This record gives sequence, structure tokens and C-alpha cells, in this order.
Amino acid sequence: MASELRVDRIVPTAGVPTGGGGGIIQVKQTVKTDTYSVTCGAHTTASGDAIQVQITPTRSDSKVLILVTLHGSSEYMGNVCCGAWQGYLMKNGSILVQGDASGSRQRMTMRTGDSDSAAIEEPLNFNYLDSPATTSAVTYGVRLHNSDNGSKVMYLNRSSGDADSVTTTTRTVSTIIAMEVSG
Repeated sequence: MASELRVDRIVPTAGVPTGGGGGIIQVKQTVKTDTYSVTCGAHTTASGDAIQVQITPTRSDSKVLILVTLHGSSEYMGNVCCGAWQGYLMKNGSILVQGDASGSRQRMTMRTGDSDSAAIEEPLNFNYLDSPATTSAVTYGVRLHNSDNGSKVMYLNRSSGDADSVTTTTRTVSTIIAMEVSG
């Protein structure tokens, strides 16, 4: 006997949510296919965003869902103890969210695991639901941070070793998406 699957869904007209909120009003995306690098001093954050997206909410009670998917590395990858790379989620040039303070531990938004290979990129992913409370343009971005004791280069969409090899190195893609969600 064949089974029947029935899916009922309500599709909003012209992007207007139906009822109690939670509908997607608009989506903005930045896709970065080229490479990026920045030199950061010891325990220093880059002065600019590696990737960013701008969205102008249509309503002041809207939420904005930010989806970050990055691939990259740092110059200190290849050292088993300290091959991680990390960064902050930014909003209009200020840190939007980070971990709680605890002793001398670094407060970050996102961090990868350690890598003992200088030939690979590590993924850096993060999702966050913001309440911007505005109908003005908002810029969300990611700033990379160097947690090493010396100055290091941080990379996006490439490995730190970056040998010209079809078997060991790649070029990758990073994205940041901002979705306006009705309140």
C-alpha cells in the first residue's frame, strides 16, 4: 500500500509575513571567493572586517538572523598546540557578542580547533539572532583575531602554507548572510 505525504504551507504574499511573526522579510548575502589576509600583532584583533554584509530592516521590531560560514587559517597553523584561528561577530564596527570573562581567558565569538597542518583551512561557523531595533542600515561582519604571542598573518579562503599543489591545498568560499525576520 502506497503512503501519502501531504504538506500544507502558507506562502506570504510579497514578502509580508502571515500572522504572529517569524516570517522571512528579506535576505542579504555576501559571498567571498577571493583570498584575504591581515597581519595582527600578538593578542590583537584586525582593524577591519574580513567579510561583511549590510541589511536595512524594514521594521524596527524585526530580528536579524546572521549566518557565518568562513574557511581560513593563521600563520601559526602547523604547531599542534596553537593552530586555531578565531574572530568576533561585529555590528557597525563593535563586537556584537562574545563569551563571558573568566580569568585571563580570551573572550571570542567563534574559534576553530587546533590544526597541526599548515596546508588546510579550518571552518569557522556561527549563527546569531540580533534585535537591531532600527530601520537604518546595519553592517554585520567578522574580524579575525591573533591569539599567538607574536605577530601573525590571518587568512581567509586559503591555507597558511598555500603551496601550489593539486593534492594538498585549496581555495575555498566564505559567506555571511543576514535575514530579516518579522517580530
